[in-house]
Amino acid sequence: PFEPYDAVAGGDCADLDGAVHPDADEVCFDEMDNDCDGLTDDSTSSDASVWYQDSDGDDYGVEALTETACAQPEGYTDTTGDCDDTRDSVNPDRRESCFTAFDDNCDGSDNDPGDDQLVVLPCRSLDGVGELLQ
Repeated sequence: PFEPYDAVAGGDCADLDGAVHPDADEVCFDEMDNDCDGLTDDSTSSDASVWYQDSDGDDYGVEALTETACAQPEGYTDTTGDCDDTRDSVNPDRRESCFTAFDDNCDGSDNDPGDDQLVVLPCRSLDGVGELLQ
């Protein structure tokens, strides 16, 4: 009897579909086992994406902690560059702050010149409040 999905016996899991065979590339989102390996739309798909772990939920992940998948896994993002994945206030989109003891914007240094550095001027109005310039 004819078995159209007989991957074990002949290696071809869809004899009626010439595009599906053991040498075909697996592709995402077609819900087919294109390469007859028993997996559908898996991490070996030719168009699968690299996702970066984002533990703090700031939409920036850690370059060293990746997962390859067709769809975005929970707790992962497609953008890397987070230098502290335990603080959602630390990522490349943040401004550096003089009031923290860490690298807020992941540029490799803390307290970059020009960011949040305040200059206090003497009180000109004699009201006891100095003027802050940023």
